[in-house]
Amino acid sequence: MRSGIRLLYALQALPSLDPCHLIANRPDYVVATWRQIFCAIWRRETTEDAVRRVHHACVEFAKQHLRGIGLLTVVEGEASLPPAGARNALASRRSTRGGAPCDDSPSLIC
Repeated sequence: MRSGIRLLYALQALPSLDPCHLIANRPDYVVATWRQIFCAIWRRETTEDAVRRVHHACVEFAKQHLRGIGLLTVVEGEASLPPAGARNALASRRSTRGGAPCDDSPSLIC
């Protein structure tokens, strides 16, 4: 079992915590939420399409939490370096203003 998924199961197992919600579980990424935290786990290939889908899920989640959300990004050891198109898509999603849910300093765990 990969480290990102183990993290989600560990959160789920703690009885005093609210449950986490699995939004997407794909070979290349996982999206989950816990309270007002949005978690994106990059597993293998980071494609432009995956970046678009994860960003869309993040924006939709943020609409439910008007006071703001936190972003936790986990890059698993098997993940390859994203190609230029995906890196550009990631950068453009972070720099978007006016409705972008995430701040300028998301957490990154490698």
